Amino acid sequence: MNKAKKDKSANRIASVCVVAHESHGWTLRYNDHSEVLPEDATADQIAQQVKESSIASGHANVPVVLAPSSDDCFFYCLCEDGDLDLRDRAALKFELEDHLPIDAEVMVVDFVDVVRDDRPAAACVAIAWKKWKAIADAIEDAGHTVNAIVPSTLLVTRWVELLDPSQGRRLLLITDNDRCDQVELYDGKIVDWKVMAFNEKTLQLQKSLRQIDESVEVRLLDEEGDHRAAIESIYPDVNVLSNSYHDIVTRGSAAYLRESSKDWIDLRRDELAPADSLRGVRTQLRWLGLAVASFLVAISVGGWWRAQRIESAIEDLRNQQVQSFRSSFPDTRVPSALLRRVRSEHARMLGSRGAKTSIDIPISAPFVLKRLLMALPDTVRFQIDRIEITNGEIDIELQSLSPVDAGRVAEALSQFGFAMKPPITNQSEDGTFNSQIRGNWLGPQRGPSNETSTSIQPKAQFVGSVSYMPTLSLAGSSQRRISS
Repeated sequence: MNKAKKDKSANRIASVCVVAHESHGWTLRYNDHSEVLPEDATADQIAQQVKESSIASGHANVPVVLAPSSDDCFFYCLCEDGDLDLRDRAALKFELEDHLPIDAEVMVVDFVDVVRDDRPAAACVAIAWKKWKAIADAIEDAGHTVNAIVPSTLLVTRWVELLDPSQGRRLLLITDNDRCDQVELYDGKIVDWKVMAFNEKTLQLQKSLRQIDESVEVRLLDEEGDHRAAIESIYPDVNVLSNSYHDIVTRGSAAYLRESSKDWIDLRRDELAPADSLRGVRTQLRWLGLAVASFLVAISVGGWWRAQRIESAIEDLRNQQVQSFRSSFPDTRVPSALLRRVRSEHARMLGSRGAKTSIDIPISAPFVLKRLLMALPDTVRFQIDRIEITNGEIDIELQSLSPVDAGRVAEALSQFGFAMKPPITNQSEDGTFNSQIRGNWLGPQRGPSNETSTSIQPKAQFVGSVSYMPTLSLAGSSQRRISS
């Protein structure tokens, strides 16, 4: 079932335009629609034909794949040694100068990490970039996107691998008149690529040099069928592909665009890289820009509308103030500074009525603390752990040797002007007693009094305490720790 799904995916052709350079000239193919241009066609002529073919096929802005021929490409497999780092692309590019008849400055190279003869290696494919850059730029200027630059032979190899992934070694032979491309794969990656004149002796020699035995799967793409018998005499178990060459190239291009992240060669890089790195999301960016512009316009219009509403509300309030002023002062001209005049009249009315305002000043915490320390009894032995004073309210935590000592402290404080609550006492593990005493500062007692804190009248005592408040109060709260 999984293989059936793979076959169905491999045979599905996406909308793609392949511009292939072949021995007889240029072939432009949109799925089933194809056009042929002469060998000397210029970059502008190719771009114009791509545009016209897209219109004729009914597809707009179809992705384009440039497919150089085998004669345009150079292949070499660099094996790793002590002085060569396969991860350094710049070093690999200049290393190829010793093995290829082309300078590093005029070529674009792509690498794939492979294993050849049980050694780590880099399979390198290079082309001269000037001609292909002119073609790619012309097609981009015509409104189409050049997504990839992949040799035709590798597009065929890509489709074969997608249709039936290989395990171990595989040999693919592609014949074209008197020429033959021999591609060797290992675990689905290209490790050797040779282009030669079709000759039985040459094929037999390559078979011996590469040690290709019966265990190696051999596949053949011979569209004309002229060389099938000769190849079968060398490789008796050869598997012949039934599809046409152009059909497989188109299918391989579509497969490459669907799975471009795989380990395959793509020469759309370096000097052949697109000038606009965001060309793939150009349409989405345009929509995003339109959305941002619309958002800014909406904010501007919304701000203007809100400002108009605020100005209208201010004007309505101004009119209401004018009407109120005229009804209150019918014989007085409406002043320009209306609000200032209203405030002045309001202050005058308050003064005529004898109204006044008062500010509640919090009780000074140092003042209360001083009275509290003065009120503590000297006949009871205890230790104060915490004192908290907030606007006249006191909260004391202390330790004593007897459970009645806290009551004696509270009674002493109540006689000095504090309204005290009954203490809360708990016994600790060491035999001492922890107590919490809470109360309010009301003011000093006037004359002798034996009443407890519960008998003090808060209102009367509070009035009496006013005479003991300092003119300038300090902070309203304080917290201190005292040991006695």
